[in-house]
Formats: sequence, C-alpha cells, structure tokens
Amino acid sequence: MAWAGLIFCLSTPTFGPHWSGRLLALGLRLAHWRLSWQTFGLLNVVLRKLAHVTEYGILALLLYAGAGSGEQSGWQPRRAVHSGGLRVFAQR
Repeated sequence: MAWAGLIFCLSTPTFGPHWSGRLLALGLRLAHWRLSWQTFGLLNVVLRKLAHVTEYGILALLLYAGAGSGEQSGWQPRRAVHSGGLRVFAQR
C-alpha cells in the first residue's frame, strides 16, 4: 500500500515534467554537460518513462509477492511482469 501511495503522490502535477526537467538540468549542470533543447526534452521524456516502468515494475513484484500464497505459489516471472507491466502503458 505504501508503494502505491508513493506512486499516487508522484503522479500529481507537482512532480510533472517541469519538476523532472529542473532536476535533470541540475544534474547536467553538475556534470558540466550541455545539450540542445530538443535533446534535453527527449532525455526528459525517456527518463520519465523509464521511471514509470521502474515504479510499476516494483509494484508488480510487490503485488505478485503478496498474492503468491495460492495454488501456484512458485515464481513465475511472466506472471509478475504482466501483472503490473501493462499499467505503465495505461499511465499516459
């Protein structure tokens, strides 16, 4: 439940593209890297989508572990990926 709550909080406008863009700009400035605006925008989108895949992947594994006490309680990676992986693409 705590992880789902964190995902809910991070899905608010406060943590939108402008927030991640400022964080990315800070990281690039600290690394002394310069990018064009097009490359910066693309990198911001790619990193945000990677974050969605990661957070929903972790949620899928947590849900899978919580629901794994049934008849088929062995590790089934395909079921774990499918239980949360499709939520990533339904996000936006």
